[in-house]
Amino acid sequence: MILRQAIVPIFRGMVTVTIPISILSSLAGLMLGIVLIIMRYSKFGLFRFISKNVVWIIRGTPMLVLLYFLFFGLAEYNILLSSWTTALIAFTFFGAAFMSETIRGAIQAVDQGQWEAGLSSGLPKFIVFRWIILPQAIPPIISPLIGYFISAIKMTSLVSNIGLSDMLLEGKQFIDFYYAPFLIYGLLAFFYLILFAILTFIQKRVHLYFNKEREDLLAKFLME
Repeated sequence: MILRQAIVPIFRGMVTVTIPISILSSLAGLMLGIVLIIMRYSKFGLFRFISKNVVWIIRGTPMLVLLYFLFFGLAEYNILLSSWTTALIAFTFFGAAFMSETIRGAIQAVDQGQWEAGLSSGLPKFIVFRWIILPQAIPPIISPLIGYFISAIKMTSLVSNIGLSDMLLEGKQFIDFYYAPFLIYGLLAFFYLILFAILTFIQKRVHLYFNKEREDLLAKFLME
């Protein structure tokens, strides 16, 4: 009886808060992460300084602290943000810091000789980056980016602390009314596991699609 009543609100919290915030913040974070990378390699020292320190601060700050700072801290100075806006901003910056470092690492992992060969051929830097470096850097980052999205799904449970009616807050309300923590938290875990299973399957398929040649070479090497 309790489970039947709880399924609809928890599902509503999943499709109206948990999933939308994860998708929107991941996309916005990816775009902001690319901007941070461009700033990181800018010839202007101020841009490099801003990029490095934004990434350093965000990566070193727990998500819950970031949420509280934006929601409660800024309110002290009459900067009032809604729970939705707060969550979107916090997750966007958190994702941007993670993704910028992931992408930067993948670009740096491309052999320096690729740059030198392209430039020595007389090609402009942009062309070398677009057609030589980027195609080699993209496959290794696909799986980590999807992995971040999976983590974002789970981290959205923190938004209940600023009053946003996600899956967790909807479940807590049933616990407060019926006091059935075992059933409700078990149901919440089930919903999260369903999302995790779907996204993990997608991650594996995408990883194999972009890295099939590498996987074949590794399998051949290990089997010999």
